Amino acid sequence: MRYEAKTKAQLISKIKELGLAYDKLQQLFQMIPIGLVVTDNTGNITMTNNFAECIFDKYQQPKKLLDILQREKNQRKVEVAIPSGNKELITAVISSPISAEEQSSMGKIIIIQDITKQKMLEKERDQLIEELSNKNRILEKQRQSLEVLVKERTKKLTEANNQLNSLLESIQDCFFTLDKEFRFTYVNNQLQKRYPQEELLGKYLWEVFPEVKDSGFYHQLLAGTEQAVQDFDVYSNKNYWQFRFYPHDDGVAVLAKDITDKVKYEKEMSRLAGLDLIGQMAASISHEVRNPMTTVRGFLQMLSEKEECLAYCNYFTLMIEELDRANAIITEYLSLGRNEPSELTKQDLNTIVRALIPLIQADALGQDKYLETDLQDLPELLLNSKEIRQIILNLCRNGLEAMPRGKCLKIKTYREDDFAILAIQDQGTGIKPEVLKKLGSPFFTTKPQGNGLGLTICYNIAERHQAKIEVTTGNTGTTFRVKFKVN
Repeated sequence: MRYEAKTKAQLISKIKELGLAYDKLQQLFQMIPIGLVVTDNTGNITMTNNFAECIFDKYQQPKKLLDILQREKNQRKVEVAIPSGNKELITAVISSPISAEEQSSMGKIIIIQDITKQKMLEKERDQLIEELSNKNRILEKQRQSLEVLVKERTKKLTEANNQLNSLLESIQDCFFTLDKEFRFTYVNNQLQKRYPQEELLGKYLWEVFPEVKDSGFYHQLLAGTEQAVQDFDVYSNKNYWQFRFYPHDDGVAVLAKDITDKVKYEKEMSRLAGLDLIGQMAASISHEVRNPMTTVRGFLQMLSEKEECLAYCNYFTLMIEELDRANAIITEYLSLGRNEPSELTKQDLNTIVRALIPLIQADALGQDKYLETDLQDLPELLLNSKEIRQIILNLCRNGLEAMPRGKCLKIKTYREDDFAILAIQDQGTGIKPEVLKKLGSPFFTTKPQGNGLGLTICYNIAERHQAKIEVTTGNTGTTFRVKFKVN
């Protein structure tokens, strides 16, 4: 009896514990924030929690879920849309069988979760994705259109740039651009023929054309006060240049024209005009002057031989020499005034030079100077020997007078391409630039006793022989080169 009472008491205690556990489980079941529904094997609801009741009460569709589950027996999870008035409840329903060990299914537990907001958010997300996709498609079309437009514009710009480059390269004069610091940024082909491009780009203008610094426009450019198109001429690197500056916001565009031939032509025309004037003067006065001079010279010679005039013999000699000098000047005038072509015959230039060597040698030794010759074989040329002798003597005497004592005068002949060259080189101090520009001008001389006609005659003779005279000068001396065209 005691054992049964004890057992009964334990059983009652156990039942109470189970009851308490059940109550706690029931409380937990009711507190879970998702809908829970328990059904038996026949599908009847045996238990629901508060959240499930709220769903059923709110939408008044308690059995529709079960109907759906009956139809969807093979699915463990379905989404159910339950209409209620103007709204719609979207739920996620999960069904799971309830079974014990070694027993068949005792029913099902159904989990019901309100996913209406989630679905709304997903719907909004999908709408946003669709909108974004549409916008992306629109942007892609716009990008493609813009890309096509950029390609077309780039092609047109490239064509325009090529046309501009072609235009600039077709200019027969030199064209280049400078930045605001006057450094080269572009040069066309004509300028590249004279200066390699890599030697120009990035360099300052005055590094290539130093004489630009001496121009007034240079200071205006630096000050930025001159915005109009400006022209000025400069002599640089043995050439005469005419620069035309076009200032703009990013720097300066420059059209450079080599006017060396034009300047030489103008000088030649000026020289020829002077020669023509001299010729007219010589033709008009030579006869009138020479006749009385001849008479005076004859009487002076006669008087110098008379016994009573022997005491004045030196005076007579001086007067006769001065008359001869005046007659020589008149002869030079007449030579300048000749317009008819010279009588030219085929001759050896070296033969003419060799015939004059003793005379030139004597002049050199008399001045304590030396003569050196280097005569190479040349073809015969069409020459007037008297006039060529005059050129050689004039140039050699000028060279000897330009050198100090102990120096050497060199006469060379050689062939250079299609030209036969007669070169006379001295060891003087060179010719100043301001003097070099005036060489060959009538009556221009740097000699105290000179008449300024020697080089003028040389240029005139060279012209009649269709030859050219080139001058190279420096601190170590000057070289005159007479270039004869080989026939």
